[in-house]
Amino acid sequence: MRIFKVFALSALTVLAAAGCGQKYPKALADLNLPKDVADSVARLIPAKGLTDTISYGMGQRLGLMFRQSGLNDLNLDKVLSGFKDVVFAKGDINDTTFIKQFKMFFYDPDMQQAWNTYMFEYDAYSSAVHSIPNKMFLDENAAKEGVSVTESGLQYAIAEQGGGVRPGAKDTVKVNYVGKLIDGTVFDQSSEPVTFSLDRVIKGWAEGLQLINEGGKATLFIPYDLAYGIRGTGDGKVPPYSTLIFDVELLEVHPFVAAEEKK
Repeated sequence: MRIFKVFALSALTVLAAAGCGQKYPKALADLNLPKDVADSVARLIPAKGLTDTISYGMGQRLGLMFRQSGLNDLNLDKVLSGFKDVVFAKGDINDTTFIKQFKMFFYDPDMQQAWNTYMFEYDAYSSAVHSIPNKMFLDENAAKEGVSVTESGLQYAIAEQGGGVRPGAKDTVKVNYVGKLIDGTVFDQSSEPVTFSLDRVIKGWAEGLQLINEGGKATLFIPYDLAYGIRGTGDGKVPPYSTLIFDVELLEVHPFVAAEEKK
């Protein structure tokens, strides 16, 4: 809430500086200063080019807020209309009655209910958009020759079984890997061998690497519930409900050694 208020006040400042189509911005015009004094003050207003740059940046900031919230399908004409209504409304923004002239989120129960309904329905839509293509991919992939499916839903294809020891659930492994989304986008890969414990990685990795031996190679097709879930990674690299495809090479296995209990 505090962030929203700071953002709104910043926008008001920028748009006031723009002059709103008047010779003087309203704050200056309301002072009824002598023309020569008003003119000298008006010359302190940031240049139009700078104001336009900051105005565009504020728009980007608002757009970023929408994108981060997943609300990039909003009616932008209505967004702009509501924005202008508040910016150019009469009254003192610090007056407790100012906000009451609008039906706004956080203040009006009807708008809060509308928001809750919208978000519930949008979440259902967004879930379908992200999950259906991934499910279709897994259904088709499971029928391909050489692909096996475990009880958890993990799919895998072994290129080389390997002849060394097979890792356990707590063992440490050294691997090379390439991680892709179902459209082929590479979201992660090792530039050199990586070492980690199998009890510290996503479930699909932990299960999949236990299916091959040291020296083995496999492709893992990991459903979202064995990977990064319904939210993805949050940085945009792995979207919600993503199936992950990993080409892995198991280079070394280091068996887990329990720490000795202190006497």
